[in-house]
Amino acid sequence: MTSGTFTVLIEYDDGRICSYSVIVTNLSNCYLYPQRPGTKKEERKQVLFSGNSISVYPNPSTYTASVEFDYGNAEGERSLEVYDIAGRKIDSYRPVGPQGEWTIYTKEWQSGIYLIRMLSGTETLHTFKLVVNH
Repeated sequence: MTSGTFTVLIEYDDGRICSYSVIVTNLSNCYLYPQRPGTKKEERKQVLFSGNSISVYPNPSTYTASVEFDYGNAEGERSLEVYDIAGRKIDSYRPVGPQGEWTIYTKEWQSGIYLIRMLSGTETLHTFKLVVNH
């Protein structure tokens, strides 16, 4: 893969999460460097765009939502987790392969905002907001 659209997720020390879409036309030597140096060793490392992605539809959801994912070349144990706005884990899924689709059944959930985290090991690759309306 030499180009594509990528999501850059920035998680600040105070818990805020910002997500940006970036269009890259050439991945050769393409790195994301933090704007401010981290205090821990793992915060200072260079992060290579790995081509991982997640999409959720329909959004808002009424009874079901489909989560399409692609872990690209991300290493580590893969998992997708859903949290309610209070931070309680509602559901989780462990993909077998690097790409696929997961159907979430939201019919029994309360209307509201939920966060879907795409993880590789302990690293959060993406956080996606899902709205449930009944």
